[in-house]
Amino acid sequence: MKSLDSFNFHDCKIHGVYFNVDGGNSDIVFDIDYICEWDCAGSQFKVAPALLTFHDVTDFKWLLDWGKSGYCRAVMNPLIEMIERESAETNMRLPEYYKWIIKTLGDDSDISFGASGFSFKLTKQPVFVAKQYLSKEERN
Repeated sequence: MKSLDSFNFHDCKIHGVYFNVDGGNSDIVFDIDYICEWDCAGSQFKVAPALLTFHDVTDFKWLLDWGKSGYCRAVMNPLIEMIERESAETNMRLPEYYKWIIKTLGDDSDISFGASGFSFKLTKQPVFVAKQYLSKEERN
């Protein structure tokens, strides 16, 4: 498995979140557009849909605040600014455990939780697009 430092999640669009809780599993899955390559000079991005899954999740907290706009700011997909992690102690019988913080671009919108680790999987082959995310048609 690659380490967290092997990935750059900056500007990855979050399309959805689902909870995979089944018996002993307690996973949170983020459905994202992952930017595999940046070509800023040519305004091209190689992007693929991906699943970012965190395992053995506890203490999940998501603050999502688009601020006050007088009811004229549209709802939008959160974008990941960065993902941070630090060691955390737990009573669970796991060799390693971490506190994770997913900082999102915008007004006070962060996600935090405990997890033993993560896995990452592209769900389609990356394609070159002129923006940092895929349209619904490009994802399907």
